[in-house]
Amino acid sequence: ALNQAVKDGIIDNSPARFLSITMQDTERAFLDLPELAKLEKTECKNQEIKRAFLFSCYTGLRLSDVINLRWKDISEEHITLIQKKTKSMSTNKLLLKAKELLGTRGSEGDKVFRLPERTWINKILKQWVSDAGINKDITFHSARHSFAMLGLVEGNIDIYTLKGLMGHSSISSTQTYAKM
Repeated sequence: ALNQAVKDGIIDNSPARFLSITMQDTERAFLDLPELAKLEKTECKNQEIKRAFLFSCYTGLRLSDVINLRWKDISEEHITLIQKKTKSMSTNKLLLKAKELLGTRGSEGDKVFRLPERTWINKILKQWVSDAGINKDITFHSARHSFAMLGLVEGNIDIYTLKGLMGHSSISSTQTYAKM
C-alpha cells in the first residue's frame, strides 16, 4: 500500500523503504509411530477428543474439517469434503486405522465427532499427551503434521501426492515437511 501511495504521488517516500521481511521456518511438532502408539494406549479424559485427534493423525484433516465432518462425507473407502480453509474439494482414501476410529455410523447429516469448544480440546489434548509421557508441545494441528511426516517417512509418499492429500494449493507449503 505504501509503495502504491508513492507511485500515485500521495506521499514522496515510503516510511517502510528500509525494512525487509524475512521468513523464518517454525518448528512443527509432530508424533512419530512409537509416540502415536503410546497415545493410542493412554487413557484420555475425553474419548471423543482422543478419537478425533487420532483420526486426524490418520487422515491429515484440519480441526475445522474434523469439527464439521458429517457422515454424508464418508463412504466405505473415502472421505469427500470441501475443505473449510481452502474451499477446495478433496477426496481421500480412508486408511484402516481411520475407519476403525469412526465408530457406529449415524444419520447422513449428523456430525461424526461431538467435540467441545476448541480451547477445551487443546487443554485436554495437552494433558493426555503428558499422561502418555510424551514431552512435546502437541496441539490438534500437530495431528496434521504427524500425518504428513508419517506419509513421507513411513509411507514413502512422494511430495506431490502428499500435496494432494494435505489439500495444499501450493507445493511450497508441502515442501516444509520435506525439510523437516
